[in-house]
Amino acid sequence: MARAYFYEMVSMMGENNDYVRGWIYAGSAIGTLVGAFLMIQRKRIGLYIYTLFQFVYIGTVLITTFMYRNSFKGSDKLAYGIAAFFLIPSIIFLILYWTKPIRSQLK
Repeated sequence: MARAYFYEMVSMMGENNDYVRGWIYAGSAIGTLVGAFLMIQRKRIGLYIYTLFQFVYIGTVLITTFMYRNSFKGSDKLAYGIAAFFLIPSIIFLILYWTKPIRSQLK
């Protein structure tokens, strides 16, 4: 959520009114939280909601990375590094939540 707020704040300072990426990040964060709360309640639908919104998040991060990778000299390494910082935890949690021991605990 903080990342989404930061993106919206920066876009407002730059008077970029058609910026929607911050809203996508916020929506994916809220959807991910809803899925996590449902998984805490041991509901399998929570896993599906969590997965859906994590795919939205991962897709948005990848699109953003490819948009900014050639902004200035050396920006490709910076963009890939930042993307890895955000993508690796998301992918690890997705893999772990889809393992059989976790899925068997959900109804």
